[in-house]
Amino acid sequence: MMALILSAAEGGIRKHVFDLLAESSFIKENCNLLIYPKNQTDGIFDADERRRMWSGITINKKFGMQDIYAVISIIKLLRKNGIRLVHAHGAKAGLYARIAKMVLWNLQIVYSPHGGSFHAANQGSMKHLILGLEKFLAKITSAFVFESKYANMIFSEAMRVDRRKINVIENCVALQDSPVSESLRAEFQRRRDSGMRIVTVVGRVREIKGHDMVAKALAHSGENWIVYFVGNADKEFVDANATLFNHPSIVMWGDHKDVASFYRLSDVIVCPSRAESFGYVPLEAYLCGAKIVASNIPAFRENLGNVPGVCFFEVDDDVDLAHKIQDCLASKDMPETAPIMGRFSPENFGEKFDQLYSRLVN
Repeated sequence: MMALILSAAEGGIRKHVFDLLAESSFIKENCNLLIYPKNQTDGIFDADERRRMWSGITINKKFGMQDIYAVISIIKLLRKNGIRLVHAHGAKAGLYARIAKMVLWNLQIVYSPHGGSFHAANQGSMKHLILGLEKFLAKITSAFVFESKYANMIFSEAMRVDRRKINVIENCVALQDSPVSESLRAEFQRRRDSGMRIVTVVGRVREIKGHDMVAKALAHSGENWIVYFVGNADKEFVDANATLFNHPSIVMWGDHKDVASFYRLSDVIVCPSRAESFGYVPLEAYLCGAKIVASNIPAFRENLGNVPGVCFFEVDDDVDLAHKIQDCLASKDMPETAPIMGRFSPENFGEKFDQLYSRLVN
């Protein structure tokens, strides 16, 4: 009776949806249809979830004829499976789900814009068309879910939505309990034996994530740092900043599943993002006992403001970043994980969604 529709099957949206599958009792009992963008990540889903019906459709960021085919396909799938409740994740999925409601009027639609996707969709020449559509479709949306107060704010600034439809349900972050990589421990020990301190940045190497700021900070005062970039690289961005990134103290480590070992073994984790709607990395790292230097953006402040072991630097100020990394390395303050674990626990996350879904179908 329930379906999930994803605009993107990677990054934060994918993690959020898989957390829903794992933590929501309502979804475990009632969700039998998942619609995802096969052109992005076809075939990546867990075999244990195959009892549900997985349907890949083509979803592109730009508007075009493929969107008509996608909407028709979704309507057919929803009708065939007797769906009553749809949770759409991301701007495109939200558009598709609510157009489907115009045909299948008995649908209840939950829409999670996922702040970043909504913000990105509201740029350029399509901005006014998209905002106009959103304002119209808000009237037939049963509930909106935002992963942070900040995501709610940027959406509400662009649109007027019935406050009774708004739900802020923060993402969950589970404690990482996998064994520490001994090979990485040995790698870091060799660095430390030569007098270096370990600075790590986790996330895809691209402009919005601010890796260039870390490279500039290294040039200012990082004589005793070794900086690891852990994540896939955006080739155009890396090529455009080749002079910065070719610094001998920068290690392009590439994608790595065992990021928890980097969190636990590094001297400091730097989160230099220019924009985030939630921010998993600093929370994950903090729960692993890491000291954090993060950009002073609203989402990071909302989640980790006024806790020990965290320093904030001004966005795009590489001199300030260099100073804050040095301050953090020298600081005796250590993370206090218990309050963070309680606030972002998977159990709380699942329970809040169960309450929302149950209210809509009963």
